[in-house]
Parts: sequence; C-alpha cells; structure tokens
Amino acid sequence: VELCWLAEFWLLEDLHEQCFRVVLSGLETDRYLSVKLIQLAANFAQWKLAEIAATYAAPLYHQLRNSGDLDQLEESFIEMVRAASVQLSKEDINH
Repeated sequence: VELCWLAEFWLLEDLHEQCFRVVLSGLETDRYLSVKLIQLAANFAQWKLAEIAATYAAPLYHQLRNSGDLDQLEESFIEMVRAASVQLSKEDINH
C-alpha cells in the first residue's frame, strides 16, 4: 500500500497499477485482510483501495461486526463496509 502511494506520488502510473493489482490479489486470497487494508489505505490516502477493501469485507460485515473486528476502524470506514454490505444484499435480492 505504501508503494502504491509512493508510485502515485511520483507519478509512476505503471508501478502504481502493478502495486494495486498485488494488493487486490492479497484481498482475493484472504478477505479478512480487508479490515486492516481499509485503515492502511486510508493512512496513505489510497481511497480507491479502501473502497475496494470495503467491498471485499461486505459479505463478512455481520460476522466482522459481531466479532468486534470492525471496532478498530473509524466510524466512517465502518459505515463504508456497512453500505457495501447493504448494496450487496440489494444486488442479491435483484438477481
């Protein structure tokens, strides 16, 4: 995530895209990383990564909330995950 930020800062678009893909690959492997990634991405102003991580956390929202794993996030990020969960539920209903 830090390398994504640096690549963006230095305007190295290709490197930024490659770093972005590596981070997404990690999320695909382990969705539980998404909570930690949201905070880390926010620390480096990587908002697109934070939003994508929230989308990955969406199916786990109730489990993460009940276990207290979301408590480490700021309220705005918890809301981001909740909103992604609601959107996912709406999409499931419409299909």
